[in-house]
Parts: sequence; C-alpha cells; structure tokens
Amino acid sequence: MVVSDPDQNTRPKLLWLAFSIFSEDGADSCLRPPKVGIPDIRQRDVGVLLDRIEALKAELETERGDPAYQKKLDAGRKRRANEQVVYAADFETSVREFLNFDVRYKDLESQMARQIADHATPVGIGTVARTKRIPIERRAEAATIAWMRHQTTAYDDMTIQRVKGKRREVRQMLAKRSKLLLNEYRNGSARSENCPLEKALK
Repeated sequence: MVVSDPDQNTRPKLLWLAFSIFSEDGADSCLRPPKVGIPDIRQRDVGVLLDRIEALKAELETERGDPAYQKKLDAGRKRRANEQVVYAADFETSVREFLNFDVRYKDLESQMARQIADHATPVGIGTVARTKRIPIERRAEAATIAWMRHQTTAYDDMTIQRVKGKRREVRQMLAKRSKLLLNEYRNGSARSENCPLEKALK
C-alpha cells in the first residue's frame, strides 16, 4: 500500500530514500518496497514530503521576520536574566545560612558565599545548584562542599584507584574534613596560619 500522508512514518521514509540514493541500483531502488518493515515509498510521496518541508521553512522564516517575534525573544531573554539574578541572590543567601560563621568571621562568610554562588549558579554549568530535585538549602550545602573539595583539598591532584565506589569514598572522606573545618569558623576558633580555606579565598 502506498503511504501518501507525509506526516506519518516520515523517519523510515527518509531513511529508505537516503539508502536508495546511495545504493548501487540508484534512484530506481526507491520504486521497490523495502524488505524489512519499512513502508513503501513512491516518488510522489517524496514530492509531497519535500513540499511540506519547504512550506514549514517558509512559515518559520515569515515568523522570524515578524518584529513581534523578535520582541518576544527579547522579552524572554530579559525575563530569564532577571530570574537568574534573583536565583543567584537567593542561592548566595542559602549558602551564607549554611555556613553560619561566628560573628568574627562574617566578612569571610560573605566572601565565600559570593564565590560559591558565582561558580555554581550560571545557567548551563551543570552543577548541583541548578537542579530542582532537591530544596535550595540542600543545593547550597552540596555546592559548598563541592567547592571546598576543589579549593581546600588535594582532590584535583589525587590519583584514585578505578575501583567501583572508591571515588565516592574519597569524596565522603574529604566532605567530613570540610565540615570539620567549617565548624571551626562557626565556633569562632582561632584560624591557623596555613588554613586552606583562608588561602582559597585570597
């Protein structure tokens, strides 16, 4: 049976057409029905399909040429930019709440929260800060620990055995160290001269 509707089974038709063009039999092969479950195709079907593609391209070009279309794009970009500014500020606040440093280290808290937010919140960066599957408070905690793993430990230079679960084990160990370090700043303890956190923020 000839399939005349260009909106049905488009993918297998195009695949068979491409195969027929590059086969040894040339264009004549497209006059024979495919052998493995691919719909029959005729030259008139190809013509209808190509006409439909050209019509859609013309519609798209007309739409993009409309000033209202560009205005809509600009409005969307502006809205997303504003949303990004708001989210980055909210995320930075959540990081500061997680850090919760002693009053003597509030300046360091602000500096650290800003760096973490600047690193973690850009659109498309793929960090935990961009996921919506967990609350922002947990995102802030995870982003902080990840930032500290790269900035205050030797994780990036470690040679980790390619054993299942080993990398996770190393990360968990480093996370514990990072949390202990954060607790020193929360408790107002005196900082050591070689504090890795202070070095990272310089």
